[in-house]
Amino acid sequence: MRLQRESRGPSLPSETWPALLVGFLVGFLFGRHRLFKRDAKYGVQPTHATCVYATPPGTPSSGTPGRAADHADDQLLVRGHRGDDVKLVLVVRRDLKMGTGKVAAQCGHATLGAYRSCNNRALLAAWERAGQPKIALKCKTLSEMLALEREARRAGISTHLVLDAGKTQIAAGSATVLALGPAESARIDRISGRLKLL
Repeated sequence: MRLQRESRGPSLPSETWPALLVGFLVGFLFGRHRLFKRDAKYGVQPTHATCVYATPPGTPSSGTPGRAADHADDQLLVRGHRGDDVKLVLVVRRDLKMGTGKVAAQCGHATLGAYRSCNNRALLAAWERAGQPKIALKCKTLSEMLALEREARRAGISTHLVLDAGKTQIAAGSATVLALGPAESARIDRISGRLKLL
């Protein structure tokens, strides 16, 4: 008596596996090559870390010999443009009485809009390497928000103002969130430093 094997569905011929592996490797290497070309084009240098160190410069790191000497160089590369902190500030209007979900969605729109409208690629790359820090602040009125936008533009900081589509809680065309930056923290703080956290 002969036993029949259960079929588990169509199987790939043995010649297909090497082709799939080669295709994967070529795609992977091509993707890495494009990333390195993009970084070189915008003046971004690779670094060992993708986040800001918790230990102060000069402090020996946890069990990694020679790491303290490299720490300052890595920190400059990771923290951002010209060695300064880089961040994005989101200013939310509180007079509109938006719900929590609505505020979150509008902040998402503002972040994406600021990212797309930033023309300084080196600054944008520094912000990305720093972990895209975002600070949510609140303002009381539309006039206060527009004054912040004017002040930021005069200072050379990119801005993005979100106008709501009016499909849910508030009227169409209402300015809900203003994104300032990404830019150096010190420059943004001169404009938004008096505002309170959301």
